[in-house]
Amino acid sequence: MTAKWKILRVSMHIHNRHRYTTDANITVLFNNYVDKSNVFSWNSIIADLARSGDSVEALKAFSSMRKSSLKPNRSSFPCAIKSCSALCDLKSGKQAHQQAFVFGYSSDLFVSSALIDMYSKCGQLEDARNLFDEIPQRNVVSWTSMINGYVQNDCPREALLLFKKQLVEESECGVEEEGVGNTLIDAYGKCGEVNVSRKVFDEMNEKDLISWNSMIALCAQHGLSEEAIGAFRLMVRSTEVKYNAVTLSAVFLACAHSGALQIGKCVHDQVIKMNLENDVYVGTSIIDMYCKCGRVKMARRAFNRMTEKNVKSWSAMIAGYGMHGQATEALQVFSDMIKVGIKPNSISFVSVLSACSHAGLVDEGWHWFCTMQHRFNIEPTVEHYGCMVDLLGRAGYLKRAYNLITEMRCFMNDNFNLSNRTLIRPSPMEMAGLGAGPSCGGGAVSNGAGAGGGADDGQEWAGRSPAPSPGVAWASRGRRGARALSQVPPSGGT
Repeated sequence: MTAKWKILRVSMHIHNRHRYTTDANITVLFNNYVDKSNVFSWNSIIADLARSGDSVEALKAFSSMRKSSLKPNRSSFPCAIKSCSALCDLKSGKQAHQQAFVFGYSSDLFVSSALIDMYSKCGQLEDARNLFDEIPQRNVVSWTSMINGYVQNDCPREALLLFKKQLVEESECGVEEEGVGNTLIDAYGKCGEVNVSRKVFDEMNEKDLISWNSMIALCAQHGLSEEAIGAFRLMVRSTEVKYNAVTLSAVFLACAHSGALQIGKCVHDQVIKMNLENDVYVGTSIIDMYCKCGRVKMARRAFNRMTEKNVKSWSAMIAGYGMHGQATEALQVFSDMIKVGIKPNSISFVSVLSACSHAGLVDEGWHWFCTMQHRFNIEPTVEHYGCMVDLLGRAGYLKRAYNLITEMRCFMNDNFNLSNRTLIRPSPMEMAGLGAGPSCGGGAVSNGAGAGGGADDGQEWAGRSPAPSPGVAWASRGRRGARALSQVPPSGGT
């Protein structure tokens, strides 16, 4: 058996280790079949371990190779360094960097790019940038590694400046590499520069699925629904790229923000044709879209058809009922979620408290506010407090609402800010200006106060205009857009 086939046999066992063998068996195979005096054998094992996701064993193999006094080559370091990145093991990464320097490989493009990635993932951007600046001849991998490092560490402006420097150095007028272009689309989006992201997108000579999905999602997330739907239409006309579940989820978000019900229905038809209704992310997006377009019954039908639901799916349905004043149904869905073993999260409780607020269910709201902390160990945020203040205020319990505000940890300096309205040492009458938290529908605390009695405050509440009815949707452009999308063929992508 040749050395090549011996290594291949061990590699096969590494890739199938979870099904056919154990770590002990791999050690035996390695000792019996691999020439430990051959650096290429070690490199193959380290690479296979790293690719299979066993970063710890990959580093152990690299350490064993070094203990054998075998001289590593340029192929020995990248996979070992990538394993340090996967583990965020800065100490081992620095040791690998030191050894690469000793053996003269620190300026190698593949080694240096791996080191930049490692330092970035370990949060050491200064070290990553110093290393990047020392590279004499950079390639697209080096540039992308450093730009990605800035993006991953929430430094989008630095990423953009570096990209501009790349364009100057390489004398490029447009974006040539899909990977760099996609990174820049994301970076500009994080800066809120969606128009610049679109410019980068338009200048890309070749756009892949990630490019289209990123652009559509950015527009949808920034409230540019027409632009998002327009980009989707352009993507549909493209014969090279097929949309998938991620694309459709972003389009549903755009429809939800704009109330474009007819377009949402057409996209839902494509979901059915592509058999994606059971995709948990697509299904959740459909629920959210129908609820925000005022079609709660259609949302519930989509919810019932989902074979797999996560906490976001349940929370979306709860929020949908809550925003339309159907608190009983919202609480029933919440109860069902707990019964099937899905642990609610912070957003779930915002939806529940909001539903209780709109329905005036003070006891139920207070019960779940306390249960959230004591049973599910979820610390209340300003959104939860905002919902409770709104609930108590609507019921007329203004003093209790004020006392609850004083307990908020983030407003302990006598300056209370809810819904962008600031209140400084308020009297009960001044509390009329308090609005609900941003997740509670925007109704004033005063709404419904007269009905609640307000006995504990000893003051009569002045009437206020009621909050607008939730779920009002527009579809002025919906039918035209629906006709445009009605002929969309189902994509072959998933």
